[in-house]
Amino acid sequence: MDYAAWTRRASIFLRSLTTLPGEIEINDGIKPPGTDAYTRDWLRSDKCSLPPELKTFVATASCRCCFNYCWKPPESLQVELGALLPGHPEVTGGADLCESARFHNYDNRGRFQHDLPLLLGEAASSDMESLLKSTGATDSERIQGRIALLSLPNGDRISLVDAAQGPRPVVFVPSTDSGKGRIISDSFDQFLSDWEQLCYITPSLTNLVPWLDPVSGRLNPHHGKAAQLREFLTTMASGKRGSP
Repeated sequence: MDYAAWTRRASIFLRSLTTLPGEIEINDGIKPPGTDAYTRDWLRSDKCSLPPELKTFVATASCRCCFNYCWKPPESLQVELGALLPGHPEVTGGADLCESARFHNYDNRGRFQHDLPLLLGEAASSDMESLLKSTGATDSERIQGRIALLSLPNGDRISLVDAAQGPRPVVFVPSTDSGKGRIISDSFDQFLSDWEQLCYITPSLTNLVPWLDPVSGRLNPHHGKAAQLREFLTTMASGKRGSP
């Protein structure tokens, strides 16, 4: 995937929403790629053990892809919105994705041999559930072999499984059970592609569930409603009232 093109499309989409009727709040805080000497040296150094897709995203697309929007349509459009997003009187989107500053202290080398004793001291237990509860969210992610891509206000996270070999799926990790995660995309690229099709809706579990395949549990925006959602937003922003 061309990550720089992905971030450009996100910015273009945000700008297209500025003329939506009703109340619209937009924040395009997508920073440029990490081309400064410090970030370049870190990405190339042995101290950086990020998966290659995250290295490439930070180096070529954005060192912090932070953006969001919130649209509260007028009453006259509530029925049309409800047909696409039942129970949602507003549409929210965006997240704080792949902040390189959060990645600087990430080091997955020797995770199980080295990190666990440091995190848990001599009281290290074989009980993984108790073990995870005794650590913070970041440490719990590292113990589980994951790296957080973004965090939601309620503490839920969307993370990348940091496998040395084989596929690196994207998982949804609820704050109430950091030891478990459900796979929602088979790769980082697939997650970005699916999220874009869903108009970058805030990736909470409540928002994502309607778009999860009932068999695989993965995001599956490849049906008419995703296209209708985007068409609805763009049509309303253009001022041309139409049926979604």
